[in-house]
Amino acid sequence: MPAARATHGDGAHEPEPDVHRFFRAVDHEVARRASEPSGLPLLLMGTDDNLGEFRRVAKNRFVSPDAVRGDWTHWSLNEIREHAWAAFEKHYLDRLARIRNDFGSAAGRGRASANLEEAARAAAEGRVGVLLIDADRTVPGSIALGTGALHPDAGEAAGDMLDDLAEMGLKADALVLVVPSDQMPTDTGLAAIFRY
Repeated sequence: MPAARATHGDGAHEPEPDVHRFFRAVDHEVARRASEPSGLPLLLMGTDDNLGEFRRVAKNRFVSPDAVRGDWTHWSLNEIREHAWAAFEKHYLDRLARIRNDFGSAAGRGRASANLEEAARAAAEGRVGVLLIDADRTVPGSIALGTGALHPDAGEAAGDMLDDLAEMGLKADALVLVVPSDQMPTDTGLAAIFRY
């Protein structure tokens, strides 16, 4: 039996529009498969009518108040990225400022580090909760993923220990962000906040 909603006036019921059922299903699946596991904000993109209808039925607590308005089906992938970044940039910078502040507080209590060796050991033990990696830095060499042991290497084919650290953090379900140098709270290429 289709869902019903009251109409104005005679108190009769009419079937719920298919678009509402569709938006409810999308909202439920996105929340279950993406929003709840990641905790990341969901930025909507669409026409004003569709955005309004979706927001009316959405229960996803991660839906951002900001949105990209317009018919994205006529935009190139680069245009979509530009519109999305313009809507998301303030949220990103605010969140990054909170993380930098959290890093300073945690470092004062011995629960954060900018030291690669210490961060690698903590990552190997699954103790890194948040990890900032400098997008403009590399540290030649590799990290043993199981132990966190550093293996510096200045050779031409050397890997990047910061990449290895980021991989370790992701495997341990840490929040890992690669950020520009001017947004980093340290000058070592990393900032790790420990879970414990």
